[in-house]
Amino acid sequence: MEINFPFMYQAILSSSDQFLEGLKIAKQVVLPKGPFNSIIMTGMGGSSLVADLVNDILGHPCLSIVRDYGLPSWVGKKDLVICASYSGNTEETLFSFEETIKKNIPLIVLAHGGKLKEKAKEKNIPFIQIPESLQPRLATGYFFSSLIYILSTVREIKWDVQQTLGDLSLFLKQRLKAQEEIGKQLAKEIKSFVPLIYAPTDLFGVARIWKIKMNENAKVQSFFNTFPEVNHNEMVGFTQTLMQTAIIYLKKKSMHPQIFKRMQVMEGLLKYKMPFFHVEARGSNLLQESFDLLSIADFTTYFLAQNYGIDPVPVHLVEEFKEKLK
Repeated sequence: MEINFPFMYQAILSSSDQFLEGLKIAKQVVLPKGPFNSIIMTGMGGSSLVADLVNDILGHPCLSIVRDYGLPSWVGKKDLVICASYSGNTEETLFSFEETIKKNIPLIVLAHGGKLKEKAKEKNIPFIQIPESLQPRLATGYFFSSLIYILSTVREIKWDVQQTLGDLSLFLKQRLKAQEEIGKQLAKEIKSFVPLIYAPTDLFGVARIWKIKMNENAKVQSFFNTFPEVNHNEMVGFTQTLMQTAIIYLKKKSMHPQIFKRMQVMEGLLKYKMPFFHVEARGSNLLQESFDLLSIADFTTYFLAQNYGIDPVPVHLVEEFKEKLK
């Protein structure tokens, strides 16, 4: 079996280039004019990773996220639907696409190819082509820049998008060496453990992606939750230790003082049952902090896959499942 370590490594190293490249591509597309009552993003897996990130970073739920078949019943002609599927063949997203067309709702498509690309071109629907990548989860920068451009165009946000994404790209390039070292060390420490990812609420999307990267890159089970909610229920589950777990705290400078305290108290209560690891974000704002943590997640799961001797790129079980679903 071919091991894709060199390809994955290069994809991680060059991921910061995706933001400005993705923005350049998105700017070439004529988008529908707002204002819209709501903006709905439909997508599964790696194609929808950035939706939660966008909501967290902007500080309000500007996107309603649909990870299912079809659309919510309340969606209508005064709303905007964004259908995202890297392959263009995602079953659930195609259902949403067809329903959107049938109801004559304004629509934008994000895809690399497949049926979505064909149908969008055929029906003259605004189409932003996501460049080729090893896997959808490695095209996060392309999806993020496309979404941010769409939101800035329909006046949901007031960013200097070019400057903001340019600053982000430069920051991430400068952080690469440090991110790699953190990821390599963490991967050594958590081998043979089930990683539990805990973060403040405004890093919900980041924590979720950490969990997914553990699943898909390192091929291990992983779970996530946020503070303070974890202290009201999930924490009680550690009364019994039924599996070997390691807790990873994702932290940033501007956390509420009580969140810092909750992390400390929880670790004090449980540190004799399991190891705790702290990953602290760098950056001048939540956008930079979020993607700093995501780059560390890429390196951590890359090196963890290496430690397990498993190819980080393919997701054979997903592909086998899709075949049996046909």
